[in-house]
Amino acid sequence: MIHTYFEIDRRRKESVDIQLFNTITQAIQKQLIPPNTPLSIDSLKQLAPELEETKLIEILEEIVANGLARKSKDTYFTLTRKIPSMTYKKLEALHDLLLNHYEEVREVISEVSLTKHYPKKQKDAEFKDRETLLMVQRKYYADNELLAFSNTYLPVKMFKDIEDVDFTQDTLYQTLEKHYPDYSFEYSRRLSSVIPSTIYVSGILEITRNTPVYYGRIHSFTKRYKQFEYSDIYVLANRFSFSTEYSTTELKKLL
Repeated sequence: MIHTYFEIDRRRKESVDIQLFNTITQAIQKQLIPPNTPLSIDSLKQLAPELEETKLIEILEEIVANGLARKSKDTYFTLTRKIPSMTYKKLEALHDLLLNHYEEVREVISEVSLTKHYPKKQKDAEFKDRETLLMVQRKYYADNELLAFSNTYLPVKMFKDIEDVDFTQDTLYQTLEKHYPDYSFEYSRRLSSVIPSTIYVSGILEITRNTPVYYGRIHSFTKRYKQFEYSDIYVLANRFSFSTEYSTTELKKLL
């Protein structure tokens, strides 16, 4: 039965309807459900009897709208295609990747501010606890549509007078190279997944909560393996796909 693929924990703070949307979304994305499996309203009702049928239909309709399922008459089915995974070519910026899909890509700096590094929040970043960082938020528009945004964190102590740098004239790496000629970018570790958008992400991208987005976490280093950047990027999953093949040697460097 379809509900065996899903799990609802009523001890959690998240409401049952949000949990149900998330668990269906993640099961489809991870290919845990066989292709063309019916998403039966009756089965979902057994899993979440407290939800009205109209709410279950609303959840399934949103999943269809996000490109994770299809509808035939009054029956919903999982998609046969796999959800594209998000990968990167070595050293290629998000702006350049978007240009491969759209004729015009525009970046807008929406926020520049000082913050602190918190290891529990910014996992795996090799900065000291509460070290001062400069946060630069960029929004990416493709064909005049808001498609993605990124939050980049740079350690202030590594870049003299970085608070005075104008990041609006060029891409991040080109700006750093221009203002800090001794700076040498070598490689990045990049981890990614498809996730339901949080309240924070949906607010910035102006989408409904739990809409699937690609999430990328980036750690960039100098040739001496000194980390100089930590970034989070979010891209609308139904508007973009990434695909890249790596050699074993490249993977060892990236992971």
